[in-house]
Amino acid sequence: LLEGGVPLALARGLAVAGLLAVFGGALARVAVLPPALVRLEEGVAALLLVRWRRLMKAGLAVAVAGLLGWAWLVAGTLADPPGLAGTMATLPVLLGETGFGYALAGQLAGLGLAGVCVARRCRWLTLGCAALALELQAGHGHAFAMDPGPSLLLASDLIHLSAGAAWLGGLPSLLLVVATAPDGALAACRRFSPLGAGCVLALAVTAGWQGWVLIGSLPALI
Repeated sequence: LLEGGVPLALARGLAVAGLLAVFGGALARVAVLPPALVRLEEGVAALLLVRWRRLMKAGLAVAVAGLLGWAWLVAGTLADPPGLAGTMATLPVLLGETGFGYALAGQLAGLGLAGVCVARRCRWLTLGCAALALELQAGHGHAFAMDPGPSLLLASDLIHLSAGAAWLGGLPSLLLVVATAPDGALAACRRFSPLGAGCVLALAVTAGWQGWVLIGSLPALI
């Protein structure tokens, strides 16, 4: 079994997937969609943006559900006595008195603000709030656990998160352009392709660095 149980692993995965989608979608709105939008008729451009906002809302819902489920399940594993009452009593302590809780509460706040910015059509503020929620994910990782505070390992983790979110999280928005407005797909792809290539390179470099630091050697890996 996975540590903490399969439900906990699934909740964490859901949270990360939602965070990637929100950041990637917000970045796509700033860096990938504009050249496509200027080539489209007004009605098609408006439809594309409506569908993009729906996509963002879905990503936000997935991220929030995953984070809340993650917090609930962690509280359940720590509860004493175990059970519903113990979990409900432990949850406020978890969120208000632990590093895990501070990071998760910050992520929820960032996602909430991102949702407001999406509704108000403030694309740069949306990106900033999405970045906050995403980067706080590093507070749950090995790099921060090993050495709380600024470090090269933490910087690598932050770059890794950003690159993964920009690439994988941006793909749904690119697919949306292709499906909704084929006339703008070429322009969007020309923007996305170099971004994706840079992200893959960043992922490879940061993964190699983190693997070396966290594992240490080939014998340790084996």
